Amino acid sequence: MELQYVITDGRKYVSKDNNNSMTHTSNVERAEKYPYDKAMNVIKNNMKAKNGEEWEIRLYEPKKSKVKNNLSIVRTLSPTPTEMSLTGQKIEFDWDKIIEQLDNLIDNIYIYKEQLVNAQQRIDWELSDIDHIIQEKSPAAHIRTKIYGVQQQKRKEREKIHVGLRYANVIIESINQGSNMAEIRNRLRGAETKPYKGRTELYDELLEMIG
Repeated sequence: MELQYVITDGRKYVSKDNNNSMTHTSNVERAEKYPYDKAMNVIKNNMKAKNGEEWEIRLYEPKKSKVKNNLSIVRTLSPTPTEMSLTGQKIEFDWDKIIEQLDNLIDNIYIYKEQLVNAQQRIDWELSDIDHIIQEKSPAAHIRTKIYGVQQQKRKEREKIHVGLRYANVIIESINQGSNMAEIRNRLRGAETKPYKGRTELYDELLEMIG
């Protein structure tokens, strides 16, 4: 199921009236729900900021997420209300609460991944815009320096998003494969960012130029 987003200024949300005309509501449940790309287009083409308004896109989170995961099987079990430790001391567990918390955590990982995918796509578009501006407009050297700074910032943002995606994918794949905690930890370590190593002689030559 595709995630849905709402448009808000922090106090009110974009909605539609009975005539299908754009209006506002303070109730997020009555807000118009959009895919991320469509929400971006609505802000760009239909939302003109006025009186200090600043519209942004937020993920719409219904009261109960519809994302399914492997914990749905666990819910059918009948857990014992108490467990005995090796020392003989009774430890109380609210299993229903623990399972619900784990279930919500896994749901949030799926949502987090979808948000990262959308954010990465937008940055890819921005980087593409920058490349085309440089190639087609050939800006002056001092302008190119400013553009280069923006480009580097966007690439750093994309790398941070990419790392988050790798971690989210590791968790999701591990859950689907029934991995234990030790295996998950090892896979997360393997997903960490490694220092870049030059692939050609040009890398070393450029390092020498930098000094």
